[in-house]
Amino acid sequence: MLLRFYQQGVDSRLNKIMDFMQMKKTVSLILFGVISLASSKVMALDCVGAGNVVLDSVVLDRMVYLANASNGDIIWRSDVFTRNITCSSGITENVYIYAYPFMGAETLPQNVEMGLIFDGVDLGTMSTGSSLDSRRKDTGWRVTSGNDLVKNGVTFQTYLKKTGDISTAGVTSITLFQLDGVGGLNTMPSAKNYKFNISGWNNVGTINCNPTVTNSTFSFTALTDQAFAGSATNQANHPTISVACSGGSSSLNMTQSISGRLNLAGAGSSFSTNKTGLTLNIFYEGTELIPNNDIIVTIPITAGNGNKTFQFDVKPKLSTLQLNNPSWLFSTTDEAITSSIPFSFTPTLVNLN
Repeated sequence: MLLRFYQQGVDSRLNKIMDFMQMKKTVSLILFGVISLASSKVMALDCVGAGNVVLDSVVLDRMVYLANASNGDIIWRSDVFTRNITCSSGITENVYIYAYPFMGAETLPQNVEMGLIFDGVDLGTMSTGSSLDSRRKDTGWRVTSGNDLVKNGVTFQTYLKKTGDISTAGVTSITLFQLDGVGGLNTMPSAKNYKFNISGWNNVGTINCNPTVTNSTFSFTALTDQAFAGSATNQANHPTISVACSGGSSSLNMTQSISGRLNLAGAGSSFSTNKTGLTLNIFYEGTELIPNNDIIVTIPITAGNGNKTFQFDVKPKLSTLQLNNPSWLFSTTDEAITSSIPFSFTPTLVNLN
């Protein structure tokens, strides 16, 4: 009996000791958690806008895109936004931009790819199936421990590239990006990681625009010595592009211009003429036009209609030069040099007032 009481006393003391040890372990874990939390807060990367703004948001006044645009066309660009951003950290690290960080949780427009231009760099388009890591880009901003990094005049812009029949049904707000560290998104409620979103996606309209091109034949007279020197630039005819748009009156009234692809058809690196051995180099606003290579031009629009006449610098280029060859070059009379160049214009983008 005495032995049993003794054993019970020993067991009781052992239980108390074990309870005490467990309590110490629990306290240690709690203290470790508190210390870790405090440490993470000290070391966390913070980025805020002017006035310590963390969540920056704007509302679309109106969005209009071309219903008859082709797949692969950029059919809409937002305004260019400019912000002042300040970042700080308890360690020295780089600032990363996470494009469309909540792509899996937010409702996005259907059959488009979302693109982002940040601080002058086009980060490209992102599809809904892309991973967060693939949408993480190094800004090149380096924050040193204990010192604020101030970036004034940071610009960014979003754009949409069409991949099919577009729908914005159910789209309310889209987060364009979040600034954070290399380790991923800080989603704690107290996190100070600047993010920018756009709402108002219900303010969407569409229009259809059809172009007409006239005067696509260059015709001018050149003196033989001018052709030889490549200095004949007199152009008699100027091609004109007209655009007629249809759609809702509010969308048409807000449309300021239509941008699109201008293409001059040809072969090789220059344009052919009616003269043997003579081709044309054509320049528009200082840029040389290459056959079958698109350039982007803009046509002003008023009440759904507009036109623009294009003036090109045309310079002849001799590919063959021998005695009496080409014969027309050695003529004592002026030579009529003509070139018929097929033009095409494909509207892609609506620019609003």
